[in-house]
Amino acid sequence: MPAWLRERVIRAQGTVRLELPSQGVRTALVLKVVRAMTAVGPTAAGPLLRSLRSGRHPATLPELERLARALRAAGVEARTVRG
Repeated sequence: MPAWLRERVIRAQGTVRLELPSQGVRTALVLKVVRAMTAVGPTAAGPLLRSLRSGRHPATLPELERLARALRAAGVEARTVRG
């Protein structure tokens, strides 16, 4: 999504964060999916995941829903939450 459109969607709809179960999640699996879906390197995947979960990284619903679907396909209960 182009940056100008992304900013417009965030202004109109707000941001979304990623919610994962607090227990029983294999971190390595989650990081593998995050890396595959975002094309970030291994050192950037952990900080990106933490910022997505906390809501510090502004993300649109389509962006995070795509990631959540990939995580669910890998067996991780993931969902998107507004705000």
